[in-house]
Amino acid sequence: MNYEELKEHLLKDQYIDISFRRYIAFKETDLYDESYKIEILFRLNRFLKGQDINKLTVLDIVKKIQKENPSTGSFVHWSNTADLVKYAEARPDQVAELLNQLFQSSSTIADRVELFRENGKAYNPSISLGAPLFGYLFAAVDFTKYPIYKQEVFTDLKKAYGIELKLGTVGNNYETYLNMCEISLQHLKTSYPDLTILDIQDFFFCSTQYKQIVVESAVEYLHALAAELSEFIKQPALLLEAITNLEPDTLRSLREQYRNDEKINLIKFKVLDKIIESDSVSLAEMEDIKNQVKVKYERNILKSWNNFTILFQLYYANKKQKVQEEQRKIHETIREMEEFKGLNFVDGKVLKGFNWNQNFGCSECWLAVYEKGHTSHRTAPQFFVSIDENGVRYGLLYGDQHPNRGQDLTFESEMESFTYEGFHQKLVEVLEEFKEDNPTNIQYWTIGAGENAKYWDDFFSSNVISIGWRDLGNLKQYKDTDEIMNVFNGLYSDETRRSNDANACNDFANSMNIGDLVFVKKGTKQILAIAEITSDYHYEASRQPHPNFREVKWKAVHEYPLQKGTLPTKTLTNITPYPDLVQEILGLYEADREISVETWIELLQNDAVFVEMDLVYLHKMYELGGEATATQLAAALGKHSSSFNTPIVQLAKRVLQATGIAPIKREDGTNCYWCVLFEGDYVENQHFIWRLKPNLKEAIAASHVDSSIVELESYTTEDFLKEVFIDKKQYDTIASLLSYKKNIILQGPPGVGKTFVSKRIAYSLMGVKDENRVEMVQFHQNYAYEDFVMGFRPDEHGFSLQFGIFYDFCQRALENPEKDYYFIIDEINRGNLSKIFGELFMLIERDKRDEFVTIGYSKDKFTVPSNVYLIGTMNTADRSLAQLEVALRRRFAFVTLEPTFNEKWKLTLKESGVSDLMIARILFTVDKINKEIVEDFQLGNGYAIGHSFFTLKPDNMDENIWYEGILTFEINPLLEEYFFDRPEIVKSLIEGIKYGQFV
Repeated sequence: MNYEELKEHLLKDQYIDISFRRYIAFKETDLYDESYKIEILFRLNRFLKGQDINKLTVLDIVKKIQKENPSTGSFVHWSNTADLVKYAEARPDQVAELLNQLFQSSSTIADRVELFRENGKAYNPSISLGAPLFGYLFAAVDFTKYPIYKQEVFTDLKKAYGIELKLGTVGNNYETYLNMCEISLQHLKTSYPDLTILDIQDFFFCSTQYKQIVVESAVEYLHALAAELSEFIKQPALLLEAITNLEPDTLRSLREQYRNDEKINLIKFKVLDKIIESDSVSLAEMEDIKNQVKVKYERNILKSWNNFTILFQLYYANKKQKVQEEQRKIHETIREMEEFKGLNFVDGKVLKGFNWNQNFGCSECWLAVYEKGHTSHRTAPQFFVSIDENGVRYGLLYGDQHPNRGQDLTFESEMESFTYEGFHQKLVEVLEEFKEDNPTNIQYWTIGAGENAKYWDDFFSSNVISIGWRDLGNLKQYKDTDEIMNVFNGLYSDETRRSNDANACNDFANSMNIGDLVFVKKGTKQILAIAEITSDYHYEASRQPHPNFREVKWKAVHEYPLQKGTLPTKTLTNITPYPDLVQEILGLYEADREISVETWIELLQNDAVFVEMDLVYLHKMYELGGEATATQLAAALGKHSSSFNTPIVQLAKRVLQATGIAPIKREDGTNCYWCVLFEGDYVENQHFIWRLKPNLKEAIAASHVDSSIVELESYTTEDFLKEVFIDKKQYDTIASLLSYKKNIILQGPPGVGKTFVSKRIAYSLMGVKDENRVEMVQFHQNYAYEDFVMGFRPDEHGFSLQFGIFYDFCQRALENPEKDYYFIIDEINRGNLSKIFGELFMLIERDKRDEFVTIGYSKDKFTVPSNVYLIGTMNTADRSLAQLEVALRRRFAFVTLEPTFNEKWKLTLKESGVSDLMIARILFTVDKINKEIVEDFQLGNGYAIGHSFFTLKPDNMDENIWYEGILTFEINPLLEEYFFDRPEIVKSLIEGIKYGQFV
């Protein structure tokens, strides 16, 4: 990204001005604590001014720089300055020369930095010479000209300003950051003439790292946009004017997105076309366009639309990402509030921008933060933030499917009086009410495993915790501790500690809950393990060694001594009221297992730990929001969902070896390797979702390049024609039918490549191989509406409404109207289509796209957007073909693919090493078989053998073995199915092939 492009991103939307005003106000508070920077850099500037850097002075200079680097709020990680000192000690001549060229050369900043790094790495490949070190060195010479650098600040700035950069070198990163600071300085000096680069660096640091500025800036930005949209709703002419004033490139790009579309999108296209051709369009002209389009359709396509909702997406398209980023920052701040520590929030859900109402657009955006354990935000208590033209509303809100809905505890604030302190305070005020209504309000317990932990082996091997007192029988028969105490008095003469035992028995049976954490102890200073309770109380009279038990899931198994606290002597104790003790115990395990962001960054750069494929799937998961099911990740990468299992285990082992961290134990005692990289749990649809560990996610963010800005592999019509054995004329027919009808079915006999063709048709029409916009399912007799659209399915709370694959796909397409999406249904005729499609039968029709119907299950509005294209495949040899409904046939165009043993097919075989003689043999075989099939009175053309049976011979396989294998194990069983009542025909065919003359 060049200087002008950086400038455009930084100065767009006035966000930088909003954020800077908040920064100036923040500096006046007692929370600001960054003034030490100028004091240190001023001393270094004075020290280095006129300093001659040579082999005699260089060591003292770098030691001075190392010493001035503060221990708290350091400019650079201590390892960088320590490595620089070692380098100077070993090669003072070289380091002195490198420092001089770094400070004085006329080369670009990036070139100077990379020259220094190249020499440093030649001296010692493991030396740490990152961008923060060079930022510190430059600022040490002149802090008015060069900023100090923090990787996390650079990463956050790119997100905040929508700057998408490919992964650069250390030198390029610092030079880009310097350019960002210079652009911002030049812009802000018009209002604040005394600013220096250090002020800009401080502004960037505070505005990304201090939550006060982050939240206040985000809220003010969103409020300003809400106010603007509110005016547009009242006066659509203003919205039309704003769209007219968009950059010409933006307008042309938008126009291409809507080209060849229908209905409302056709209106959008014509409006954009008018703006581009005439530099303006009036509301009256827009009305003419609407009427021109409206008369093309029988139904009233404008029934649900007005001028604002038609135009909204055109204006919002390049603001949507920024809105989501500002909402994400507010969401993250709430999740990370100190008072909320221990709450198990869902990460990154729910963020609803100004397009949350089915993309019609409005002047309100909102977000919800809720805990795991709920099927969705609709069933959960949530910390809620809504921003519109009137101000900000926030607090505790109950989802519309929660029993307490309507009993919300929310607060309202006008923008002028909104502060982070007030926002924070009010959310904390409703914390107790939030906890009361959440199933994950966990308690912490300690439990003894007997004298000298003699029962620990049983605990661990049986995945239980247990207590004795067998004489009491089932503990559920007692109503409270007093009743248990009375029984104790009758059973035992010694009353020593009986009150503690009675409490333990009552707590074990009645007070512990599923989801609570239990620390298994040995004495008063040793912790053996952490477990999560997974069952209610159980009693089995004959069980040994104890009849009273609860099932558990082991979270961590490792023996640790306590350094500060002391554990209770009682068998069972609720230690929730002692947070210091709880945190010390949790800290022992977290400190041992948790890898820091800095360490992850170093590991990611180590080729011996992270191989290329590891980086591919981890970065893809980061793009998916840091979480995905195996199926989702596989679909995004075009792989099978099981293809990640072995690589993840191997990577985890390399990480453990590099860090020396002990592996986490599963409840059965085996090592949990995926736990090194991920967290995970079951989500609404009962799929297991993997989540990147927070520190790993942050480390990936520091070096991530969004695949949306990495050029996808191009795929043209020419690429299609090279891969697929059909000609240009048939390709054009398929493409035209799909563009017009929006739904096609590729039908043909087995082996003509219907599935292969369907995916490549989608690629060729998109122009790239974008797996994110192609989805494939296969219908079967048990496939249902609940799988495809939505339905109630069991979960840990009973039943919940869960979305199907086609519903989710349409929502993705709806959120990205500028892109085309292709949904492929393999074996479409094998499903009960009325049962699967339901009311969607109407919506998939070409002229019913973008029309909304009410879904029976949820009562929500739903549409199949016009940028969704359906490609079905159908085997004409399938016996269930007759079941295909007339209703389906009317909504799809049908294209027949036939066996194609042409010159292109022959060339493909030759390129895979098949001889001319074998090609002749194959042609003889299929000709003989297909002649018999086509002429048969029960079969016909729809049952012929396709070319895909003989397309690619595996490397290093003898062609005769390959041919015989296909004939014997693929074609022969198919023929036996075709002629199941006439086996003599199959026998005659095979013998005729084996002994016939084909040359």
